[in-house]
Amino acid sequence: MAWLPIALTVPQYEDGNGDPASGYVLKAYEAGTSTNTNFATDSTGGTQVSSIALNANGFPEVSGNVVIPHIDRSYKLALYPTQAAADSDTGAVWTIDDLTQSDNKGIVVGVNSQSVTYAQVGDDDGKVILFTGAGGVDFDLLAVATATEGFTNVVENNTSGNVTIDPDGSELINGAATFVLASGHSCIIACTGTAWRAFNMLSPTSAITFTANNTFSGNDTHSGNPTFSGNPDFTGNVKANGTLLDDGQAMVAAAGGSTTTGWVPRGHLAGLVFTNGTDADHDIDIPVGECADSANAKILKLTSALTKQIDATWAAGTNQGGFMPAGVVQADTWYHVHLIRKDSDGSIDAGFDTSLTAANIPTGYTAYRRIGSVLTDSSSNIIGFIRNGFKWIWKTPIQTYNAAVPNATDNTVTTQVPLGVVALAHLHVALERTGAGESGIYLRSPNATSIAGSTSAMPLYSAHADFDSAGSFISQVDVETDTNSQFIARTDSGTFTLRIGCIGYTDLIGTRD
Repeated sequence: MAWLPIALTVPQYEDGNGDPASGYVLKAYEAGTSTNTNFATDSTGGTQVSSIALNANGFPEVSGNVVIPHIDRSYKLALYPTQAAADSDTGAVWTIDDLTQSDNKGIVVGVNSQSVTYAQVGDDDGKVILFTGAGGVDFDLLAVATATEGFTNVVENNTSGNVTIDPDGSELINGAATFVLASGHSCIIACTGTAWRAFNMLSPTSAITFTANNTFSGNDTHSGNPTFSGNPDFTGNVKANGTLLDDGQAMVAAAGGSTTTGWVPRGHLAGLVFTNGTDADHDIDIPVGECADSANAKILKLTSALTKQIDATWAAGTNQGGFMPAGVVQADTWYHVHLIRKDSDGSIDAGFDTSLTAANIPTGYTAYRRIGSVLTDSSSNIIGFIRNGFKWIWKTPIQTYNAAVPNATDNTVTTQVPLGVVALAHLHVALERTGAGESGIYLRSPNATSIAGSTSAMPLYSAHADFDSAGSFISQVDVETDTNSQFIARTDSGTFTLRIGCIGYTDLIGTRD
C-alpha cells in the first residue's frame, strides 16, 4: 500500500495539562496487535523510523526536521511519555486502534505520482499529487467550474526544484496567478467554487503574512516573501537563500530588513564576563551571553557556560583545550580570548590566541569576537584577576617600574594591560625625591602631546607634593595606554626614584569601536 500521511497538517500533541507534549514519543502498531510498524517521513517511504519523538512544541520531529508521519497500512497509534516507555511498549498515555488510511482526515484516497508538468483531472479529487524528479514543473489546475467547490488535493514536492501550481486561464490561487511550492514541501489546495486556495502544511512558499506571535521551532524554510508583523520567535536554524542566519539577522528578516548580512548592533556585548576557572592557573569560565562578531555582521550567542583550558590544544566543547596557536602556551605573554562561531551550524565556542584578529581560529570557524584577554606569568600560568564588567583587577598588584628616572624627560613605561588594544591602566605611583623641592609627575598617553605637568596650567600634574627635605609620596592614578601597553611618565626637575604598580585596567573590548 502507498505511504499516506496520518494528518494533512503537522499534528501537535498535548499533555494532560494542555501543554505541548515535549519529549513524548509517538509509535504505531499493526491494527489490533502489539506488533510495531514503521512510520515514514514522507510519501516515498524512503526514510522510516520505528517511533517519533515530539519536539518542545509537541510536533513530530526526525533528525531536526518537523514531519507529518506517514503510514502504509491499517494501524494502532500510541503516545508514550518517554522513549524508554515507547521502547518497552509500556505506560502509553493513550492508544487509538483500528485506524485505516482512509481515516487520515478523510480526504486522501490515493497517490498520483508525476515527474513532469501535469494537468489535474477529475479523478484526482482527494488524492496526494506527488511530484518527483528534477523539478521546475507545473501543476495545471482544472477550471473552477469543472472542479467545483470542495475539490481537494495534497500536493507534495519531492523534486529538486520548484513546482508551480497554475490555475486555469485568468483564475487565481490565493489571489495570485500562481503558487510556487518549494522543494521538500507540501500544501493542500482546495476549490472554493470561485477560486483556488492553497494551505501550507510545513513551509510557506509565497508572500504570506504572519500576524500572530508565531514560534518557528523547526528548521523551517520560507522561500517566498513572508512578512512578520507579530512577534515571531525563531528557535530553530533560520536561513536566507540557504545561508544560516544568527539571531540578529533573523530579527532583521522578521522586520523586513536585509537577510544577507542582517543588522547587528555595532559593538554589542552582554554577559560573557569570564573569570578564573577552578584550575585558576590554566582555565577560564565563560558564562552565558552574546555579542556582535568583529565584523558587526552576526550575533554570537553562548547559551551554556563554557570552560576552556589554555594549557591544551583547542578542541570543541566545554572543559576542553582552548589554545589555538601552534606550539604551547608561553610565559609572560598576553592571550586574547575569542568567542568563535562554527560556519556549518552556528554553534559557539571559545579559544585563546596571541592574535587580536583570531588568526589561528580553528578550521570551520570564521566569525569571532574578542571578549577579553589573559596574561601569563613566568611559569606560563594565567595571572589571577577579578572582573567587574569591563574592569579587570589583578588579585595581586604587579610591579611595573622601579628605577631612578631622568627628570624633566618623557619616560616610556610598559605596564600590564592587554597588548594590541587601548586600555585605561589603574596604577599605584610612588615618587621618591632625594632632596627638598617640588615633586610632581604627569602621566599621559603616548598619543597625547609631550608637555610638562604644572600646578596651575594645563596639564596639571597627575600627582604632586612639595618637600622641605627628602621624601616620597604615593598616589593612585589612571592613564590611557597605547596599543603597545605603554604610557609616558614625566617628572619635575630633581633626582627621583619612580615606582609604579599596576592594580588593573579597564578594557572596553570593542564596545566603542
